Amino acid sequence: MKPSANRTELTEVGRGTPMGELLRRYWHPVGLAADATDTPRKVRVLGEDLILFRDRQRPAPACCTPRCCHRGTTLYYGKVEERGIRCCYHGWLFDVEGHCLEQPCEPDGGAVRDKVRQPWYPVQERYGLIFAYLGPPEKKPVLPRYECLESMDERRVRRGRRYLASAAAGRRHSLQLAAAFRERGRSLPRAGAARLVQRRRSSPT
Repeated sequence: MKPSANRTELTEVGRGTPMGELLRRYWHPVGLAADATDTPRKVRVLGEDLILFRDRQRPAPACCTPRCCHRGTTLYYGKVEERGIRCCYHGWLFDVEGHCLEQPCEPDGGAVRDKVRQPWYPVQERYGLIFAYLGPPEKKPVLPRYECLESMDERRVRRGRRYLASAAAGRRHSLQLAAAFRERGRSLPRAGAARLVQRRRSSPT
C-alpha cells in the first residue's frame, strides 16, 4: 500500500494533535440555540462526542462529555432536571459545569460528591447559535462579535435556521436512499441522485 499523501498534522483535529490543539484555542459553533433543550442532544466537535442540554433552572445551555464519570453510562439517556442532568444508571446529578450535586445510591447521600466532576466545556449563546470552547481554561479568549451577524435581523436569522434544518433533512434523505439501493445490490445513478437532491432542496419546508 502507498503511504498516505495527507499531512496528518494538518488534517487530524483530535485532542493532542497539532491542528486539534490549535483549533481548541478558539470558540466554535456547535449547534443552534434550539438544539439545547431538556432532551440531551448528541454533537461531535473536533473529534469529540459531546451532548448539549439546557436545564430547567438556568437559561444558559450546557455542554459535557457523554460518558458519566462514575460508571461510564451515557448521559444521552440522562434525565434533565431543574438543576442539571441526572444519570440513568445510579442517579448521580450533575449541574451545567459538571459539579456532582447528588449521589442517591451512596452512603450519607454521597459524602465525597464535592470531589467528583463530570468533564464539561464552557458555552455561550449568541446570534441564535451555541458556541463552545474546548481548550485549556487559562487560554480561553473572549468570544468575538461578528459584524455580519450583529447586523442580521431576526427575520434573516429565522430564515437561516430553516435553511440549515432543510439542508440537514436533505442530507439524511439522500443517505437513506443510498443505503436502500445498496441493500438491493444496486448503485444510484449519479444524474438521478443529483436530480433527487435538487428536488428535495427545492421542495417547500
